[in-house]
Amino acid sequence: MSREIKFRAWWKNEMHYDIRISGGSSLIEDWMAMSDDKPVYMQFTGMKDKNGKEVYEGDICEWDDTSKSKLVIIWGETEGCWCYYYLGKWGNPKSIYPLCLETDSEWQYGGFAGCDLVIKNHISKVIGNVYENPELIK
Repeated sequence: MSREIKFRAWWKNEMHYDIRISGGSSLIEDWMAMSDDKPVYMQFTGMKDKNGKEVYEGDICEWDDTSKSKLVIIWGETEGCWCYYYLGKWGNPKSIYPLCLETDSEWQYGGFAGCDLVIKNHISKVIGNVYENPELIK
């Protein structure tokens, strides 16, 4: 599977898109490099929500079911893949679950590279991110 590798950055209370980590830079990237206030980089996951909006690390997404649960997308260092954790009464940032991006089946329990659940087709929409919408985390 090939996908576009791209980043965004949270810097000085503003989200900046199409950030290049290496290989040329824009004026804003030059300013970021010289600043004492370092940006937080977030990578594009390769997924889009049901409205076609790109899903990035740090995005808060709504689960497409009757519960309308909220999820935060993160990179799982131990898992070596994109993961999520729940927000709300069941939420715990220490309990993360892998996202499976390499299967055509809608649901997959166990057996597939240790994945808990395939949600590729179940992210209803990106409703914000942890930097611009901290109120959604509560």
